[in-house]
Amino acid sequence: MDSRSEAYLASAVRHAANNLSMVTLSNLDLLTRAISPDSPAGRQLERARQACERQLAILVPYTRLSREGVVERMAPEPQLAALVPLLEIAAGGGAPVRLSAGPLPMVALPRPALDLALLEWVQVAAAECPRGTTLNIALESDGEGLVIRVSPNPGGAAAGLAALAEAQGGKSEMDEEMAELRLPPG
Repeated sequence: MDSRSEAYLASAVRHAANNLSMVTLSNLDLLTRAISPDSPAGRQLERARQACERQLAILVPYTRLSREGVVERMAPEPQLAALVPLLEIAAGGGAPVRLSAGPLPMVALPRPALDLALLEWVQVAAAECPRGTTLNIALESDGEGLVIRVSPNPGGAAAGLAALAEAQGGKSEMDEEMAELRLPPG
């Protein structure tokens, strides 16, 4: 299957999963109207609703990984916040992922290349760090473009992110503690 066919299939799967989740969530919402939220059944319905939402939060960014590479001008924080559930799965569940962001301008983000590079960093960092180590992603503006700081960076785990920043005309600095990537405003 070529990459274009994979992207088409992923889009169709994302659409179908979204539709199925909406049906499930709608029915769960209808049931919760008839059942006290404090009852055992009400608590089970709430857990089922949360599980359905989490499933969607993981599946949607995963299926977007196969799309063709583009550089899109967008607000970075909501885009990367939507990726956090998938990053936590990639970390193996033993490393929480924390995203922090200040006020940010619209910037040109290379997608899905940025998502894939963040997934690579998370997998390497989680494997190299003690279980339970928080993996941090901080987003800041440098007045023009976007600064992404990831920590920790054991063994140069963020090398793919650094290469991506430089390929976009940005800069990177890395040590064992942290990697700082500067993406131009584009």
